[in-house]
Amino acid sequence: MAFAPVVRGIANTNALVRVSQRGSQIYETTVPPGPFVIDDLYPTGSGGDLLVTVTEADGTERSFTVTYASIAELLRPGVTHYSLMAGKYRNNSVSEEPAIAVGTLRHGFTNLLTGYTGVIGADGYAAASGGLAFNTDFGALSADITQAQTQFEHRPKRAGA
Repeated sequence: MAFAPVVRGIANTNALVRVSQRGSQIYETTVPPGPFVIDDLYPTGSGGDLLVTVTEADGTERSFTVTYASIAELLRPGVTHYSLMAGKYRNNSVSEEPAIAVGTLRHGFTNLLTGYTGVIGADGYAAASGGLAFNTDFGALSADITQAQTQFEHRPKRAGA
């Protein structure tokens, strides 16, 4: 599932909570008094402001805004995605079929931060990477670093970031 923020708020009474984006209502629910969490929103694009309106039982309304932006690396808080792959590389123009393995892991820590890492290994090649994706008021961004090492037959080992 793509990233969408988790909305948290407090209702003073039984309340109707509406979430709108760009003038269109995208979610509505009723909540009991106390803290509430909306964690089942579906993404409606790459970001923007979500207007959250809490209408109390006595008709009193309060609104607040949840700003978010999304990039591929972002995950919801508490969500973990991983992938593992192993096989052989086949190329009709080369007789060798070296084994290859790839693994990735991403975890959403908060609405604002997702961490990710990955590794790849093959005969004569290895790489590892790690990074962070940030959701800010100004948009989303990510930063990562990769360290790779390769060893070709009859050549010196090479490494770099």
